[in-house]
Amino acid sequence: MLLICPHCNFTRELEDAAVPVDPVQVTCPKCNGTFPFEPKKDEDVSLEAAQYFNDASSAPPAGFWVRVVAALLDSMISGLLQYSMVFALGTITRLSGTSSLPSVQILTMLFGTLAGVFYYVFFTGYSGQTPGKMLLRLKVVRLDGSKASYGQAFLRETIGKFISGIILGIGYFMVALRTDKRALHDLMADTRVIRI
Repeated sequence: MLLICPHCNFTRELEDAAVPVDPVQVTCPKCNGTFPFEPKKDEDVSLEAAQYFNDASSAPPAGFWVRVVAALLDSMISGLLQYSMVFALGTITRLSGTSSLPSVQILTMLFGTLAGVFYYVFFTGYSGQTPGKMLLRLKVVRLDGSKASYGQAFLRETIGKFISGIILGIGYFMVALRTDKRALHDLMADTRVIRI
């Protein structure tokens, strides 16, 4: 049986065994719109349809302020990681007498930047949760609720967030303005942040 969202026309195929007996309220994983689903009364089926359709994709979107707090926690953790690595590399170059070379200084800064990028891309691609998101029970998922790929994580955390920030942070503030709570970098990577 085909389940179709009346708001955005998102569709999901349901197995006959997953169609509920009684009417249920379902939430679309694409637009977060809710609508009643009334199956045919003559079918002998179970209540698993709402769970099948809703699963992780029906989780409520994370709001603006909780995402701000998660971002602050992540920036502190990532900053501490970057500082530690750059400090260790700086100490090694100072001991070797190469710390004053411009190329070594540039490489040290680049190393710190790459460590920060790795932090966000790795955690988002691995589990959908950076440590800050883990602490606040948030998760980055695809629109259908499935796990985001490393490619999506890279696009979201590098190019997407760069563009979100370079346009005076408007890409980030979109979370507060949109009903689906998706930032510009979420739109670019086809992801959303949910509460778990």
